[in-house]
Amino acid sequence: MLQMFYQTVVASALFYAVVCWGGSIKRKDASRLDKLVWKASSIVGMELDSLTSVAERRALSRLLSIMENPLHPLNSIISRQKSSFSDRLLSLSCSTDRLRFLSLAHNKIERLPKDLKNWLHLETFSVENNKLTSVPFSIQSLQNLRSLNLNNNGISHLPNEICYLKNLKQMYLSQNQLVQLPTAFGDLAALEVLGISANKLTFLPKSMANLKNLHILNLDSNHFSYFPREICCLANLIKLSLSGNRLVSLPKEVSEMVNLRELSLNENKLTFLPRQLFDLSNLEELSLHGNHLTALSGEIKKLQELRVLNVSKNRISVVTEGISDCRNLRRLSLRENQISCLPLGIGALTNITELLVDENLLENLPEGIKCTLLTAVDLSSNRLLRIPLGICSLVTLRHLNLSCNSVCEAMEDIAYLTNLQHLELSSNKMTIFPLQICKLQNLQYLDLSNNLIERIPTEIMDLKNIEVLLLQKNKLPIFPTALCHLNSLLVLDLTDNQVSHIPIQVSFIIQQCSISSICLTKWPVVITST
Repeated sequence: MLQMFYQTVVASALFYAVVCWGGSIKRKDASRLDKLVWKASSIVGMELDSLTSVAERRALSRLLSIMENPLHPLNSIISRQKSSFSDRLLSLSCSTDRLRFLSLAHNKIERLPKDLKNWLHLETFSVENNKLTSVPFSIQSLQNLRSLNLNNNGISHLPNEICYLKNLKQMYLSQNQLVQLPTAFGDLAALEVLGISANKLTFLPKSMANLKNLHILNLDSNHFSYFPREICCLANLIKLSLSGNRLVSLPKEVSEMVNLRELSLNENKLTFLPRQLFDLSNLEELSLHGNHLTALSGEIKKLQELRVLNVSKNRISVVTEGISDCRNLRRLSLRENQISCLPLGIGALTNITELLVDENLLENLPEGIKCTLLTAVDLSSNRLLRIPLGICSLVTLRHLNLSCNSVCEAMEDIAYLTNLQHLELSSNKMTIFPLQICKLQNLQYLDLSNNLIERIPTEIMDLKNIEVLLLQKNKLPIFPTALCHLNSLLVLDLTDNQVSHIPIQVSFIIQQCSISSICLTKWPVVITST
């Protein structure tokens, strides 16, 4: 009788304190309530479960929010029962036969209820970004589950019972502590999407070969030293990613993934590619960034559907002529290699829109480039002495980066790049501001910093659409007053030149233009418009 009395009193008091008083409870009242709770606990050993019969869901939700606020008067009282609140809230919130979708993502849940009998009709369940370390055996009860998201927890082990989810189509287990998968993982026959990146896997169970419906598999950032051969049996796989592992080679069985369209093997230790890789005739994207490749096989010409090829940050010195047969190629990244020349056939890539060859050893480009859809070219950090003639015929070009070369002057033909919007010529050896650039009516961004330019021509006023003009680290002796005609200018940088004073025209320029900041010296003086 005494126990029931105290339970009722404390439960009711706590309920009204949370639900009715909310954040307006006074500290002296909270202190009295604290004493009452402690007295009840010491006399009858009252547990929080008895409170939930009175407070129910609304109180529990408010209690959990109070636990997140250390300044709330009730925080110290409620936080003592943190785990009990969390478990009870899960139990109450899911006790319905109608529930199909449940997301508890981005909380601080440490464990799931052991009994999941009230979740039988659940189809989508997300508990990502919590503090789970395990999955209960009762997970097998969720026979209607289609999607399970356990990303970003601390799970180190999966129970075998998870393999009983026969209707599961999507499973996300990334950013956990898994070192292996259950032996019977292949029993998840309906699985179509599987993400297990950022774990500690070194091998896959042999039963993985049974996942015949799997379309997308992400195994990035694990500890694989060898390509799991079980994957090669997955004939319906469309997208596979094994980036950020320790792979040293690929098996010849890789050709059995006949429907593969996207393959990502970035940041591994591959030194060569087996010829069987080029039998993947449906491949559209191949990414091999950050490996140890020294050559690109001529067999690549067999990849007729290839649209994206990324072999940046390798040790490639020669690009095969076979690449010219990849007529559907849209994006080609050869950056950070040791390439001294590009094949003549590269001009035959008529569908290419982006060519990235920065940080190589190029001294020129092949002439007669017919890439009429090309919109972006990056040739920065090479050994160019002049702007390549082949570039000037690319009338669709919008972004061109030629920074960090040894270019002394711009060619007159650059004026034909009438669609150019972004031009970078920083860190070259230019002594004269190229007049040809002033004819680029659509130019919005121009970087000529770190050159040897001594004068800005009055023709610069023809750049009606220029918004960013970077001229720092040159040899300009005076502030170019012609800039007052650039009505679209937003950013002007003249830092580290030889300007001796700020001319009186500066205030006029700011008023006439939209300039938000001007830097004039090595120690930037910022003048802000009002």
